[in-house]
Amino acid sequence: MQKKILLTSFDTWLSDQQSNSSDDLLLELAKMACVCDDLIFLRRLPLDVDLTGSRVIVKINEVKPDYVICCGMVASRINLSVEVRASIMSIQTTDLTFIDCEENILQTTVDVKQLVAETAAVEIR
Repeated sequence: MQKKILLTSFDTWLSDQQSNSSDDLLLELAKMACVCDDLIFLRRLPLDVDLTGSRVIVKINEVKPDYVICCGMVASRINLSVEVRASIMSIQTTDLTFIDCEENILQTTVDVKQLVAETAAVEIR
């Protein structure tokens, strides 16, 4: 049985940028012929937290993916980083509320050290 994976990327944030590396990554992934799982792409999300959050929640409710992988680029970082934690968003009526409490943190179950073992210039955060 194929797993549904929702992959997200962001739009550019500078006027002279031709692309965003997170979106470039998804474009290259989409070209791969050997992809076995059902990949759903939500590309070029705006850099507005509220707007992006609501779009991602709508897509999650629409496609009900088994996994969600959010790809992004932080301009101030030199190395690629793999994040092992995420803040949980809660939905209250129709408004999105972002909660930064420690008990609302998701920890990945993926063995991230093994995932990046053969890579260069990658850090785990």
